[in-house]
Amino acid sequence: MLTACGNSNSHHDPEVFHVSFISSVPTTITDEMESYITDVLAEELPEGVSVNVNMFLPSHDRLTIEMIDRQADVIIVDEGLEQLMLDAYYLTPVDEFSDRLDETLSPYTTLDERTNEEHLYLLPLRPNTAFRQAIGYELPGDLVLGIVESSPHQVLSKRLIEDWL
Repeated sequence: MLTACGNSNSHHDPEVFHVSFISSVPTTITDEMESYITDVLAEELPEGVSVNVNMFLPSHDRLTIEMIDRQADVIIVDEGLEQLMLDAYYLTPVDEFSDRLDETLSPYTTLDERTNEEHLYLLPLRPNTAFRQAIGYELPGDLVLGIVESSPHQVLSKRLIEDWL
């Protein structure tokens, strides 16, 4: 498990909302994905804040780099990489979305040793979710997303989740 202390390792740009895909979502649709996310967040996107999407093929190494770098605000991965990403020091709890899921949450929860409380940190994006319907691509598996704990764009991240679930 990869951990970091506090926000001191953060490289977030407060003027850019970064979304990273480390998944089987086609890497050729980066521009379309940026437009789509910008449209979803149009009313909440503060003036001067732009959307940037990075798309990578699924890779443990790439996910590790993203986690260490801490530039992304939201990370979407292929299911199978979620256990590497499931880290209470790296992700923001998303317990408020648990009622929107029709499945067991245990694969997406972990104990925060700082508070001794278990929280939901990851959310699955199944084929029936609005996001999967919107992208229009048949993927070989499911996706999982998380919000980076050090992100200055927590509100935007959660707004995106509201739309995507």
